[in-house]
Amino acid sequence: MTSHECDILCIGGGLGGLAAALRAADAGLEALIVEKSPLIGGVAAYSGGVVWVGNNHLQRQAGIDDSAHETSDYLRWVARDAGPFDADLLETFIRRAPEAVEHFARLGVAFASTGLGDQYHPDAPGSKASGRILEVTAARGTLGPWRNRFRSSPHFRLLGLTHDEVRRAGGDLVAGDVLADLHRQRREADLLTWGPGLSAGFAGAALVRRGVPILLKARCVELIHRAGRIGGAVVETAGTRIEVRARRGVLIATGSYGNAPWAAELEGLPEIFEASPPVLDGDAFALVEPTGAARARAGQAFTIFGYESPTERHPGTNIPLHRELSRALGLPHSIVVNSAGRRFGDESFYGFLLRAVKQRDEATGRFPNHPCYLIGDNRYRTRYRLGDGEEWPANLVQAPNLADLAAVLGIDAAGLIDQVAAFNDAAEEGNDPAFGRGTLPYSRRRAGDPNQSPNPNLGSLRAPPFWGLPLKLLGTGIYSTGLLINSDAQVLTEDRRPIDGLYATGNAAAYTEQPGYVGGLANARAITYAYLAAGHAASRASC
Repeated sequence: MTSHECDILCIGGGLGGLAAALRAADAGLEALIVEKSPLIGGVAAYSGGVVWVGNNHLQRQAGIDDSAHETSDYLRWVARDAGPFDADLLETFIRRAPEAVEHFARLGVAFASTGLGDQYHPDAPGSKASGRILEVTAARGTLGPWRNRFRSSPHFRLLGLTHDEVRRAGGDLVAGDVLADLHRQRREADLLTWGPGLSAGFAGAALVRRGVPILLKARCVELIHRAGRIGGAVVETAGTRIEVRARRGVLIATGSYGNAPWAAELEGLPEIFEASPPVLDGDAFALVEPTGAARARAGQAFTIFGYESPTERHPGTNIPLHRELSRALGLPHSIVVNSAGRRFGDESFYGFLLRAVKQRDEATGRFPNHPCYLIGDNRYRTRYRLGDGEEWPANLVQAPNLADLAAVLGIDAAGLIDQVAAFNDAAEEGNDPAFGRGTLPYSRRRAGDPNQSPNPNLGSLRAPPFWGLPLKLLGTGIYSTGLLINSDAQVLTEDRRPIDGLYATGNAAAYTEQPGYVGGLANARAITYAYLAAGHAASRASC
């Protein structure tokens, strides 16, 4: 077995591992990143790439009023129904996240405001109309020799445009047309935005400008215990084993477990098809098993609806790609129903639908709203894209009437016919008495058709033929269970003692400080706890 030494070993070449290595290198430490896949960027590179940080330095520069107190009010309100949370860790995040973002901005990560507000809960206490949601762009050349080893997102057709530009152009549905020339120029210029921009910003700063080494196709198989602490790891790469001694600590930034065969059972869900990169195998749990590290459950898996692409594969693999449909479900002339043919939530905000899908009948053990189906008339089929894919799925069903469509899909025909009739008249008036579809500003902007009046999310289903698609429940890399950490991102035991030399960040760390969902929080956590872990490692004596 060969050997290698460094100060801090970052297991995982995604956002958390890159951020920790960047801060370590800036502190004069020798960092090493190991990534089991052949690509850099991790889950964040597939994401929308937004970073939610209250009271940040860009708000201050723009004269936008915010405070730690208001940030706390908002996050506590979001967490109110999601279960107990670690108030001390929440306050650590609120206080240190702005510090982390400003620090990384000084190191060359190009943060900018999206102009978006707290869109999921705009009326919550402490919410802000703009300023907290940030993004990063990365220009051509940022990745240097690593460009061909960088993971890019297959999920967003508007890559190259910023969130701010899309917002100013009128939203996702129209921005591609309004900004078509700019979009083409940006793609030709290889400007990276959204998730790829975020991951590339950190990769460029760490790997290119500071020369941090990274080993690709290198799987960490075992942590090394030495003198009562975690002192490194055994890494397998190119058929050989390397013992990596980490003088100041090991950071677990491996992500979660959506690709593991036990993921759905652990989450209490009927199914999970992971939409993130196919690298989320639950490595963190296997690695820490001998250390006595505690796992914690907080909140629920963040899932979305989607379908399996008939031809697309994850880059560099033969694994089918699942495309998400969160915004497509809120467009006019469509509804989502269960097997009884009944709607069960506001389709224009996926959070409401997903909450209903996850509900299990305690008496029967069944999920009454799963399976579920997207139903649309021919106006939906001819006017809109089905998400960001280029093709309509192979299992899309067409029928001349609703009864025939229901028969093919296995839906109760009488229930579907009655539901559509009840939906249609009110939809044409711009109303949804049952679930209030199209009343949220977020839904009207992100999941609506601005050319549809009086409600951009509502339209009747009257124009045959009718179309139906069975929906799948997709994972996004965010799950309920992770490693328990403290305010220095140290991994804890069941009795809450820190394990010397062991840290965790990102989705490998449990969401104990915020079990409720906030868009952009996952990326902010990865950055913040990486910053804290590297800072703590830098402050301790090497061994």
